Amino acid sequence: MLALTRGPERLLKSFSRRIGCLHDAPEAQKIAAQWLEEGGWLSEVENFNELGQTLFDNIAPVDPEATLKCIERAVARGPALFEKSDLNRSRFIHLLRALAYEPRLFDRALRILIGLSGNAEPSNNSGEAINVFKSMFMITLSGTHAPATQRAAFLLHLAQSDSERNVKLVLAGLDAMLECSHFSSSYGFEFGARKRDYGFHPGTHEEVRDWFGTAFDLCQRLGPIYLTSHDREIRGGRPQLP
Repeated sequence: MLALTRGPERLLKSFSRRIGCLHDAPEAQKIAAQWLEEGGWLSEVENFNELGQTLFDNIAPVDPEATLKCIERAVARGPALFEKSDLNRSRFIHLLRALAYEPRLFDRALRILIGLSGNAEPSNNSGEAINVFKSMFMITLSGTHAPATQRAAFLLHLAQSDSERNVKLVLAGLDAMLECSHFSSSYGFEFGARKRDYGFHPGTHEEVRDWFGTAFDLCQRLGPIYLTSHDREIRGGRPQLP
């Protein structure tokens, strides 16, 4: 393994790409675990060059949990991950979106995505963190199987902070949950060789009713937080819901 990690870039990229398609193989899982563990070869994600980022992206599908833990450790070490160039930032944003496919990883992946969103300014760039974040709250083509109740709970918890950035994210997520037509997505849904679909999609009228019932309940819960009194408006309270 040591000889491999010192090999030519082309060989490393090819090897990691093949490993990334073998998520069911114990040997591939062992290699990924060694590379991603604390102190491992790919453990310092905040310091990646282009090669390191490519290898990390390639083997991430082998062990999504270990991949997310690796990113979480980088966040705990300091703000370097959030200060990356636009290109590397975009690659992390899309990787976090892929990791959030599983409900058990949804909240953790989105918390890091929020850190990459900067001031969460509206943008026409689909690759910006706020747009990826918003897309994960649509009723279809969201790229996640997190249930509506989990997504609503995430937004409600985020609303407890009155930071301007979080307000924008909460309203973006709520807007997506209330969307009812003209759905489309420019994002990819593949993740190595893992069998994946487009995320949750309601298969019955009852599931549609449940989704929007959860969204309307979220509106009611956000009301006391965001529908400020006239007195608070004068003093600069948080924005009202549209």
